[in-house]
Amino acid sequence: MPVTSQLDLQFARLPQAAVITLLGRLDGNSASEFGTFVATHLQPDDTAVVLDCKGLSYVSSAGLREFLKLAKQLHKHQARPAIASATPAVFEALEIAGFHSLFHCKDDLDSALKAVAAPAAKPGLLGQLFGRT
Repeated sequence: MPVTSQLDLQFARLPQAAVITLLGRLDGNSASEFGTFVATHLQPDDTAVVLDCKGLSYVSSAGLREFLKLAKQLHKHQARPAIASATPAVFEALEIAGFHSLFHCKDDLDSALKAVAAPAAKPGLLGQLFGRT
C-alpha cells in the first residue's frame, strides 16, 4: 500500500521574497517532496525566502533536515531565510533544534517579509580586517 503525503505545498513569488507555504505534516513521508518542491521552484538568485508555516501542524527530524538544507543553500549567498507563523508545536521543535540562528523566526508573514528584505548587516571592524563580508 503506497504512503500518501500529508503535506500540501504552495509557492508565491512576491516582490519582497519567494514564499513557500506548508500545510499539514512535514515528516519522513513528505520531506523528500518538500526538498523536490524547493529545488523546482526556487531559482539560484533567490536570496529572500520565507517559509510560511501557519498550516504546518508537525515537523519531524526529516523535515528539519530539509529546512537545514535550504538554510545552507541560502547562506552561501549571505542570505538568511525566514519562518513565519509557526504553530506552537513547530516553533518548539525549531527552538530545540537551534534553528533561530539559521532563520528569522517571525510571528506573521509581514514581519518575515520585512526581515528577509532588510539588507544584511555590514561586518564589524574585525570582520573587515579578516575579510569576512
